[in-house]
Amino acid sequence: MNDPNHLPPLVPGADAPVDFVSPTAAIDLTNCDREPIHIPGAIQPYGALLALREPAMVIEQASESVLHHLGVPAAAMIGRTVDAVLGTGVRDQVRALALQARERGSGQVSVTLADGGERWFDAGLSYSDGLMLLELEPASEHGRLPPETFGTVMRQIVERLETADSLHELAEGVAARMRDVTGFDRVWVYRFHPDWHGEIIGEAKRDDIETWLGMHYPASDIPAQARALFLRNWVRAIPDLQFRPSPVVPTLNPLTGQPLDMGNALLRSVSPIHVQYLGNMGVTASLVISLIHRGKLWGLISGHHYNGTKHVSADVRALCEFLAQALSLQLGTTDRLEDREYALQVRAAQSALLSRMADEEPAEKVLTTGPVTLLDVACAEGAVVMRDGRIWRVGATPDDEQLRELAAWLRTRADDPYETTRLAGDYPPAEEMRGVAAGLLALPLSRDRRDFVLWFRGERRQIVRWAGDPRKPVVIGEDGSARLHPRGSFNLWEEEVRGTSSPWRGIEREAALDIRRGVLDLLVRKAEEIALLNHELALANAQLEETAVELEAQTEELIEQRSEREQMLASERRLRGEAERANKAKADFLAVMSHELRTPLNAIGGYAQIMSMGARGPVTNDQEGDLERIQVNQRHLLGLINSILNFTKLEAGQIQFALARVRMDVLLHGLEALVGPQMRNKSLDLTISDCGAVTVMGDEEKLRQILLNLLTNALKFTPAGGSVEVSCEVERDLLQIHVRDTGRGIPAGELHTIFEPFVQVERHVTSLNDQGVGLGLAISSELARGMGGHLRVRSEVGKGSTFSLTLPVVRDEERA
Repeated sequence: MNDPNHLPPLVPGADAPVDFVSPTAAIDLTNCDREPIHIPGAIQPYGALLALREPAMVIEQASESVLHHLGVPAAAMIGRTVDAVLGTGVRDQVRALALQARERGSGQVSVTLADGGERWFDAGLSYSDGLMLLELEPASEHGRLPPETFGTVMRQIVERLETADSLHELAEGVAARMRDVTGFDRVWVYRFHPDWHGEIIGEAKRDDIETWLGMHYPASDIPAQARALFLRNWVRAIPDLQFRPSPVVPTLNPLTGQPLDMGNALLRSVSPIHVQYLGNMGVTASLVISLIHRGKLWGLISGHHYNGTKHVSADVRALCEFLAQALSLQLGTTDRLEDREYALQVRAAQSALLSRMADEEPAEKVLTTGPVTLLDVACAEGAVVMRDGRIWRVGATPDDEQLRELAAWLRTRADDPYETTRLAGDYPPAEEMRGVAAGLLALPLSRDRRDFVLWFRGERRQIVRWAGDPRKPVVIGEDGSARLHPRGSFNLWEEEVRGTSSPWRGIEREAALDIRRGVLDLLVRKAEEIALLNHELALANAQLEETAVELEAQTEELIEQRSEREQMLASERRLRGEAERANKAKADFLAVMSHELRTPLNAIGGYAQIMSMGARGPVTNDQEGDLERIQVNQRHLLGLINSILNFTKLEAGQIQFALARVRMDVLLHGLEALVGPQMRNKSLDLTISDCGAVTVMGDEEKLRQILLNLLTNALKFTPAGGSVEVSCEVERDLLQIHVRDTGRGIPAGELHTIFEPFVQVERHVTSLNDQGVGLGLAISSELARGMGGHLRVRSEVGKGSTFSLTLPVVRDEERA
């Protein structure tokens, strides 16, 4: 909560207070944005101000207007208490008002005070440098809103905010509603641009006055210190532009010795420059309300009157303030609505590129060719990938020499990303290439900033419609100095802006960053693949060197044994052929090994079984256990060899699939009979849901193999007391069979590897055996793919895993 006694006026977006010039200094072009408008030393005379020191509520300062409104001269009030001047009833009401102000942190609240007679006042309270500022404004029934009207207007405002489809529609509706309740001749909604110049985006007005909709106003029209006050105080009213300021007596705050800070005061007097500015526009009264979004001044709602005074009662001002706050809350939602369709297009392009990068190589070619390119993720006119000294481009871009010079300049900057709508402002050589590179979005791809992805936008010449010449008007004094002077003309003044591009949007920046992450991930994977290939190549080279040594020895031996050249050459050709065949045999090593080992393993199993049957004499219990272990390990090794052989066949495309219609309810029922007893032996709760008469196209034996593998894994890695559930889900033409367990789960960082061959993830689910080679899930995944389906997994450590097998469904018409 802000300290109500100290609210330093800050420039929006800055980190330090404004360095104001002295109140007596002349305002010129060097200091116009530091005019101390928060300490004018006077108020507008339509009300009275009392500066009170707590807790006794001693009057330390008062405006001269108290004589008119309260019948007591300002000087006579100084040093006296509120109850001595206005009575104890007023004092008690002020204390209650102070409590409300403290609960809200700062700012103003409104109540009605009676001074013991027939006069009533709307009172507001704020704090300034240790003093309580009590503002009293004569109240009357004229101009007030009946309670039922107040509620009706609030409902209409909320409905309009909820139904508006665009920012323009929202602004138009708010302007119209505010004009209805205030009666101003013109009400407009004003939005600040990043450079603080403003644009009118919504307007409601009398039919006989010209429109200002779409007009731009320079930042100097509302300087920094004025914007700072709009952040502190939502409402600013000038009922009569021809007012004579009512000075505050004494001028200085007795507690600080400085002019009284009235930045939070509604009655605060107005800068003479601003009075003249409004007068040049023909304004006789005004009301301004802040639009604040996420703690920053987003814009203003302003009402102008052109014929006499226009006093807006406190309750109407409160309604207008509610209107502005409601609009402020809605700003972010409206911006998202306008961006939603475009964001969907950008995300679709981004997804298409990332998907292609996962399947195709190289990434640079994917990003710059094809139906979707880098241009589509940032609405750019040109894009470039610079990597390892090479350049890939798409669309309109600078030439190679210009790109290399630009990349050298980008390496000197720390921006990540670097973005601009006017590159020449930061990088002067870009002036000659503004046709293709007025705007730039640049992302480095490496830590040394030598590789980049660049998006370019060409120059977008635009005509900005200003309300008068946006340059600061000045008058030359007798001493030759240039002094600020309010603009006297607000006629349409058009300016052609050159050398800039359209701005980069947040959704484009996010998509670009996602593309970079995708490229970097791909480069990492590629580097790992290259490292693996280099290792394999080194092993192959070592084997070739050994073979070469053997060939050399054999050749020398043949030279010694054979004298005839023809025999020596024939022998050499024979040996070379053998070496080539040996090299080719490397590729078949796994399959040959599998076949060669199966025969002795089968013999071991057979002999062990014969011995366990007593063929070699009685078998003791210890011997029976040893023979059982021999058979278990024999079956385990045979299973490993079969897995390797099966995977080798799968990779070589030698596995045949007998595709046919398979009833899943029948298949699952059979599996329940196979694994159910084992589940119960381990105290696991097995549930297999009824899939109904769903028929899929697949190889029944291989489907059984996949599901049995998943159920066996669930059995193995789910602790006693847990549960295993099999369920079915049909979506369009696909059947999903989910196998869920409550086991240990798999770390998220390792999920992407569990379907790879010879991979085991910390003894989590990989195969049918506790000490397998990591082929169970790899084989299951390949089998699923061979039947037109796929196998996926979701897992959370400590909660379990869900494996999902997806297969095509056979519809009734297909069965016929």
